[in-house]
Amino acid sequence: MDITTLSILFCNSQKKEIQKSNISGSCIFCSRETAEGWKVDKTVSNNFTAWSNLSDGQCACEYCYTMLKDPNCRRRSWAINPTEYIAIDKTNRKQILFNPPEPPFFIHLATSGQKQTWMGSFNKINYSKNKYIFTIESHGEVFWDIAIAKDYDKLILAGLEKKLTKTELTQVFKLKTYENAIKDNFLDLLKQIESCRRNRLWEVLVYAN
Repeated sequence: MDITTLSILFCNSQKKEIQKSNISGSCIFCSRETAEGWKVDKTVSNNFTAWSNLSDGQCACEYCYTMLKDPNCRRRSWAINPTEYIAIDKTNRKQILFNPPEPPFFIHLATSGQKQTWMGSFNKINYSKNKYIFTIESHGEVFWDIAIAKDYDKLILAGLEKKLTKTELTQVFKLKTYENAIKDNFLDLLKQIESCRRNRLWEVLVYAN
């Protein structure tokens, strides 16, 4: 089967046994037509809150159903392609972002394991390792551009080398930091960092370092 949706990719990456039922129609998650889908109320609970991300349809396809019944799709960070499931943690998350799996692939970063921020990305599978969409629980969808990411990462590493905290990199500098910048001649670095704040990719890279 062609890799056309996130749920197909997720299931194939782990060679999951696909759970099938007998409901026909269009999937509310990925819009795929199926004759082996599930009733929606058998797929999500009453406290499901991501309805705004879903499509018109009559059922959950067998692949989306199987994915959604796996709690690890929400609780863990992962990178997937048709043959590989990579568990992501703080030791490898930056490496995976800069060197994702071979296409087609998708990356999701969980921060608390509570929200399924990939819910609106079922049809956003990536075929380029240099420019792609990934999701992170704290920010939703983020666009990766490797050229921009490399520039950001250099600034972040330079800031960390000057003993800036991650909070300073994303929010505001301490007075002591300004004093040190004047003393050690790195005010230009602070100005460059200030220009990158309030940017999703910047904030993700600060988190990943």
